[in-house]
Amino acid sequence: MLLMTICLTMGCRSLSAQQDEGQTLEAKIEVETEAEGMTRFLAVIINNGAKREGLRYELKTTKQGPSGRSSNQQAGQVKGKARSREILSSTQINLSPADSCVVTLHIIQGDEVLATDSWEQIPNP
Repeated sequence: MLLMTICLTMGCRSLSAQQDEGQTLEAKIEVETEAEGMTRFLAVIINNGAKREGLRYELKTTKQGPSGRSSNQQAGQVKGKARSREILSSTQINLSPADSCVVTLHIIQGDEVLATDSWEQIPNP
């Protein structure tokens, strides 16, 4: 509930979540607000189906505010274990209410995006 209250006052929101057609694979960005304005983003894959081979992920964070602009990209292979939840990566940034921030996560197989999630903070004027 505290995170929801913080998000409402800071203007953040989950933008979208897309799953594969069988609804067995889900990309999820989990957000943890920590002390001193630090925010941690966890890239998570949830596989409710059979084992998947050849998966990879891309996590991209872009922040812009009074202190400047920063971006971070992370990518890697995914094990795709059957019926599992796996934390793929995490990143931590200092966010103030004046900052805008967009975080996107894609789960990819070959050239096809199977699942995606994104999160955005809109700055308070």
